[in-house]
Amino acid sequence: MMMNRSGFSLVQVLVSIGIMGILLLAMVSMLQTQQKELRSIRQKQEAVELKSTMLQQMLKSDICTWQLKDKVIDVSLVTTEASPSPTVVELNVLRQGPDVSSAMLAQAGEKLPFTTTGIRVASISFRHIFATGNANEYTGVFEVSFDESSLAYAIHPVQVQQVIKVVGTDPGNAKRIESCGPGSSLQTGEEDLDSVTPFDIQCEYRWVTSNGYGGPATFKALLVTADRLWWRERDYASTMIYRTNKKVAVGQYSGTITNIFRVCP
Repeated sequence: MMMNRSGFSLVQVLVSIGIMGILLLAMVSMLQTQQKELRSIRQKQEAVELKSTMLQQMLKSDICTWQLKDKVIDVSLVTTEASPSPTVVELNVLRQGPDVSSAMLAQAGEKLPFTTTGIRVASISFRHIFATGNANEYTGVFEVSFDESSLAYAIHPVQVQQVIKVVGTDPGNAKRIESCGPGSSLQTGEEDLDSVTPFDIQCEYRWVTSNGYGGPATFKALLVTADRLWWRERDYASTMIYRTNKKVAVGQYSGTITNIFRVCP
């Protein structure tokens, strides 16, 4: 058997090199997996941010109305939540304000305006339309879906429900949307939490305190446990909120919390 000067055989050297190569590949694979997981978490957070803005803006009657006005829907058959209208209103752009000069919220085929992870919008639509039971009134869902090729892992489309009113004199198979109705106090996708519900770092939280600071405002969770949450509002200092039998905020916006809402992607 051929030996090198140090006493190792050629076979031993090759085996050592092979083991080192396998370990190196394993480390690279683990690093890539960790990076993908981190990117996925950030993308879920960006989806939560999008939903939060949609809840704040698209549920306002004037902002919703001009973007849906005169769109035609087919409600010629009886529509229910289980059997909605076949109509899918395709939208190219969603804007945050009352006209075309307003900031863009999302655009089909383009990256989200605020993304740092490269999330690209696949489509925007208003769908799942069915009657509320009131005359000429229906409810539907704004939906933003994402291009899978831009995601670390698949993310469910972001959906926000809104009430619409149609022109009563139009035929059933061609009803024009006339306006959007006001959103309810607790919007679709939000849960009003009690004092023992554990926090989830994947979700976004909102709170309103008894000191008159309302909104509800949007915060980001930095540290989550079962009983306390450290918030940081986008433009202000951090605030610690303790969850016991009472909901108490300590910090810049201190006070007894009257409501905590959770919005998850």
